[in-house]
Amino acid sequence: MFTSKFIGFQSTGSVPLTLKRPNATGGSYIDGVWVETASTDVEIIVNIQPAGYKETMILEYADRSKKKVKVYSSSPIFSEEENENGPDEFEWEGDTYRVMKVLNYTMGILNHTKAIGIMKEKINEPV
Repeated sequence: MFTSKFIGFQSTGSVPLTLKRPNATGGSYIDGVWVETASTDVEIIVNIQPAGYKETMILEYADRSKKKVKVYSSSPIFSEEENENGPDEFEWEGDTYRVMKVLNYTMGILNHTKAIGIMKEKINEPV
């Protein structure tokens, strides 16, 4: 039987997702290794789908060829524009994504956030 995380659980396709929200900007070198500042885990319920052509076109030119997903939630999600400490990050299907764009829809009953996440490059990770 075909199963996918994009289908999710329950009939709504909603899944739990843990956002890593930075507490402060930057980081520091510890024993010659760059260490990012601590982040807070934020649990939210989302619907995750592959990003389409329209979502690709609102991204910076350099990010258009990278792997990306769109995330819908009634909880707030932050990119660099919304959070002075840096964008939210999350793990999905073994990859880490950084929130690059956030679109807020205020419609009364159906208020929600749509976020576009770009896969972070895996640099200096053991193979």
